[in-house]
Amino acid sequence: MSTPNFDNIAEGRAKFEKFVAQVGTTITSLGGPAATPEDLAAMARTKAVAFFWLERWETSFAAFLAREAGNSDIQTLNGYRLLKLHHIAFGIFIEVDHSEGEASWAKFTSRLKAVVDLADEILQGTPRRSVGLQAPQEPYVSSSMGLAEPLYQTVSRCADPEIVERARGLMAKLPASDGANSAWRMAYVEKILSACTGKPYIEGDSTSATPMDASAGSSVAG
Repeated sequence: MSTPNFDNIAEGRAKFEKFVAQVGTTITSLGGPAATPEDLAAMARTKAVAFFWLERWETSFAAFLAREAGNSDIQTLNGYRLLKLHHIAFGIFIEVDHSEGEASWAKFTSRLKAVVDLADEILQGTPRRSVGLQAPQEPYVSSSMGLAEPLYQTVSRCADPEIVERARGLMAKLPASDGANSAWRMAYVEKILSACTGKPYIEGDSTSATPMDASAGSSVAG
């Protein structure tokens, strides 16, 4: 696992995305209803290392914002908000307690609300556009690190119905490129979230948490 320290936002985002991919894959492979005691012990060790890494990344991120945020335009500020939003969402993911099952999500209501608040700010300042128009060095809302996944986490797991409805409404506003209407992409996210609590994944679990209608599921690319 690479060092979480960084000097610019592109480096910080790249390190964070790599970290999420590595840790998410490991936790998903160890979790699920068939997890053995050895699997759960390995998951706990992975989460402990990941939690420490996230804390150090956040320290580096805060230092970067203190230097740069005051001179940033709205697009760049939204890029910072996007990173913070994913930091919160993934922090919740690694803190969910497998032994408590799905009930473990209830303790994260305030943090899930923070995810929705940040997503709302981003969407208010982000016109619908093709992600291909963005310069590769700039932070942007994209299908690889967009808003659909963390908002789905809130819609499908938050205990507060008002927050759930806010998140669902924001998902409905996302461009097709962000994947909120992609049945297979949301099913993939559901499998990951289910694995971290030991919940058996059932085909179709994700459809009630997405904004798509029956006709959209087969026509919108992920």
